[in-house]
Amino acid sequence: MTEVAKRAETSIGALYRWFPDKAALASALLSKYSAEIERHWAPIIATAHTVATSTFAELLIRGTMDFYQERPAYFILRAASVKFSRSSTARQNLREAFVQAFQAKNPLLSHDNALLIANVVLETVKGFLAAVTTANSKQRSALTIEFTRMLALYLEAKFD
Repeated sequence: MTEVAKRAETSIGALYRWFPDKAALASALLSKYSAEIERHWAPIIATAHTVATSTFAELLIRGTMDFYQERPAYFILRAASVKFSRSSTARQNLREAFVQAFQAKNPLLSHDNALLIANVVLETVKGFLAAVTTANSKQRSALTIEFTRMLALYLEAKFD
């Protein structure tokens, strides 16, 4: 907490006024970063029905990597042994954004099928995140290529 206060250029007392312990601080940061990554993904999700499926997969994985480089602490918190949960509403809203994008791409797609695809996409991205957080820079590049291919092939099977 002392290091956090120092980096935030505030006193330890001021930090403890807002966050009673490390877990509260970590939870607040995870919540903040989760909202940021959703805003980061929003324009990508919005393009799902206008770009080629493989391009969408590439944009999603590349966007996740860009966010990883901007906010590495988000991924450290996600991988922490102590789990901090996001609100169920936030998780549901993100899935619904994917559902709407996928239904725009294929208007005949039922909500349940679009939700299934959204869940697979999000779990794939989570797997990608887990893999890149422990990889060196050379491995990250290879993982990015492989996860992009895998996600593109899955989405192409669903939409093309």
